[in-house]
Amino acid sequence: LTLFEANDLPQADASGASDPYCRIWLHREDNTCELIGETSVKKASLSPIWSEEFFVIVDAECDSFVIVLWDKDERDDD
Repeated sequence: LTLFEANDLPQADASGASDPYCRIWLHREDNTCELIGETSVKKASLSPIWSEEFFVIVDAECDSFVIVLWDKDERDDD
């Protein structure tokens, strides 16, 4: 799985930018999720480019990937 980029993200920080990163899960038919990985944080970017690869073994019980975009905040929980 390669996560390339995101475009036109909303401003999440008081500075008018965001520090985005993604967490990627493998979703299974039994409604459980397994964390596959996390991208690097792209500081002060509303259109981050990651081009990061994640290697995962997909079996017959896997039905989708879940990718959630987060804003890294050093002072609080994301």
